[in-house]
Parts: sequence; C-alpha cells; structure tokens
Amino acid sequence: MNKSVILVFSLLVAAGIFGGIIFAAINQQKVTPSTGKSPAQQIVLHPSITLKAYSDPSGFTFSYPDNLSIAQNEMDTSTYADLVLTTKDIEGMVHIVISDTKIALLDAWTKSFVGTTAVDSSLNGLKAKELKGSDGMRLGAIDQGVLFTIEVTPKGNGDYWTSVYDAVKESFSFDLPSQSSFQAQGASAPQGDGAGTSDIEFAGEEIIE
Repeated sequence: MNKSVILVFSLLVAAGIFGGIIFAAINQQKVTPSTGKSPAQQIVLHPSITLKAYSDPSGFTFSYPDNLSIAQNEMDTSTYADLVLTTKDIEGMVHIVISDTKIALLDAWTKSFVGTTAVDSSLNGLKAKELKGSDGMRLGAIDQGVLFTIEVTPKGNGDYWTSVYDAVKESFSFDLPSQSSFQAQGASAPQGDGAGTSDIEFAGEEIIE
C-alpha cells in the first residue's frame, strides 16, 4: 500500500470519528435541552423539610414547609379562616377553610363530591373524612356547626402537595379549649399578632410580606 492510499484512508477515518462526535453532541442536545439556568437556579421539586409554625387568631395552629407562602382570602361573616398555601416554583396549592355550616353529618358532606372515594380520617381528634378524586383530595371535619376543610389541588404535582398536606394535617391543633369558641369569636374578630401572622399575604386590600 503506497503512501497516498494510506493518507486517504487516514483522512477518511479521522472524518468518520469527527462526524460521530458531532452527531452524538447534536443528539445529546435534543435529549436534554438547555434550560438556560445554572444548577443553583433549577426548580426545587420537594417541599422544605424545615417547618414553620402558623397561628391563626380564630384559634388554631399548624406547621408548613418554610419555602411556601400563605395568602388569606377575603372572608364573609360565616368564615373564620380562608388560607391558601402556594409556592412560585410549583403549580398547585393547599386550601384551608373554616366556616359555619348547616350540614350536620359528614356523610352528607361527602355526598356533595361526586366521583370521589371516601375514607375515615381525623383532624386533631375530630372525626373526619378524606376524599380522593381525579382533581385532588380534601379532608373535612364537622364540629358544633363548624366545617373544617383542607383541600389539595395538585396540578400534576401530587407528591409535592401531598407532602404539604400531610405536614399541615399532622400538626393541626386548636389553641382554644373548645371548637365552640369559633362560634363565640366569629369571623369578624380582631386580627391578633399570633405567631406566623406577619407572613400572611392578605388578598384584596392588604398585603403583608
């Protein structure tokens, strides 16, 4: 084999190797497109393991991951609390509502949610029902004319918001000796300076960072 043949063969081999490298690089970009963010800027896909305590003026407390925000919706005279836990990083939310109700039995409450599966549960000693459906899950408890609900809207992030829900439910407790105090205090009771209230964002007129 003369020198010219060897040279041509070497060039062909080099071109093949170079082409293979370029092809692999292009395919890698297609499989893992760049997000334009550094690793430190990537979205955190798990709620924080560090919990923060929240105390509501109406007489209950719970803990939640400290990388979430709490917003308080406007309330009418039959509502004692209307709180939404969200984060800017993950779609979905946990919604906590405590309000007066004319429903006397939990079974009647569960029947209003078609297409859900109900299982027995509890909320700080109160008998509760936990409903699971395609749109998420919710827990309800009724005591002396007051309905307590914790609702999860996962928006495709079920594991994340289920973890938040578990933290809230397991830590939920009453500051007052009797749930009937909700009726005595009423939704229009003055907003106190309980722990955690300074972190609430009030929907509507007032926003507190």
